[in-house]
Amino acid sequence: MTINLNESQNIEFKQLWKDEYIKWISAFGNSDGGKLYVGVDDDGDIVGIDNAKKLLEDIPNKVRDILGIIVDVNLKISEDKEYLEIITDKYPYPISYKGSYYYRSGSSTQEIKGAALDKFLLSRQGKKWDGVPVPYFGFDDLDPFAFRLFRDKAEKKKRIDAELLKESDEVLVDKLHLKEGDYLKRATTLLFAKEPQKYVTGSSIKIGYFKSNSDLVYQDVIEGNLFFLAGYIESWGRGIEKIIDESKKFNGITPQFRWQNGLWVEFYFNKVDSKELETRVKTRVKILELIEENPNITNQELAEKLELTVKGIEWQIKKLKAQGFLQRIGGAKGGHWEYNDDNH
Repeated sequence: MTINLNESQNIEFKQLWKDEYIKWISAFGNSDGGKLYVGVDDDGDIVGIDNAKKLLEDIPNKVRDILGIIVDVNLKISEDKEYLEIITDKYPYPISYKGSYYYRSGSSTQEIKGAALDKFLLSRQGKKWDGVPVPYFGFDDLDPFAFRLFRDKAEKKKRIDAELLKESDEVLVDKLHLKEGDYLKRATTLLFAKEPQKYVTGSSIKIGYFKSNSDLVYQDVIEGNLFFLAGYIESWGRGIEKIIDESKKFNGITPQFRWQNGLWVEFYFNKVDSKELETRVKTRVKILELIEENPNITNQELAEKLELTVKGIEWQIKKLKAQGFLQRIGGAKGGHWEYNDDNH
């Protein structure tokens, strides 16, 4: 029997339970919630578990003790096979698993690190990156010229009361909600600081125009930038440009860039050779013929008869199942194949 679901951002399959899978539960809680099925293989086939009733009691207690949250654990039965459904809700606060934070991206569980972790923790606390107070940054560090420029542009657009623009810089900052308690916010450093780079790395932007590639000379504009001197980075970002150039050299096609739970780059490769495609089709036809003759045949036996590796057979069978030609009834031991000739 197969579950009518596919692994996704909200669905995960595991054949058996391991305590380390509590990490997956924490990721669901830090994302949009989700369901973890135990006793189901990667293809969605229900293989069942032997200790379902024990896990029904153990899992909620372990999750509560390790993560401090409550999950619903439901016992499911299909064709005398028991499996578990663990439902995790989305939580408004960050959930830590052994000191680390995890998140669901597509059908994978990933650890949140660096700047992404800062953003995640701030968002769960109701703060934004630019709303964080900055210690050791005061009104003496603000640039009067930046305020004059702001007042001139705001007056022309007439989006702020003219009387407010006549107030002192301190009052203007307060009215623009750029201050929290005794501290100025990070947004203030970007808008009005004399040296924004001192407080926010990467706050300076350079725009350059060059007549030709030979005129493009990479220079370090910030004295003491050791990462640049060590060769780890360039002062002008050219990563995207290099990707496009190398792709054009390879097959003349420009890769596509899109944003979906992170940056995705799609590369286009040459079409599969017609002979290679014909070989794949013949292999799958032979597999179907052998299974039709002997529904109990194993992957090892198929591999020996077709002189392929077991992994190669598993890959071909996965494709045949996805196309609806094959269905596995029962587990690896004692089960058999059913061939659907309606798709033939």
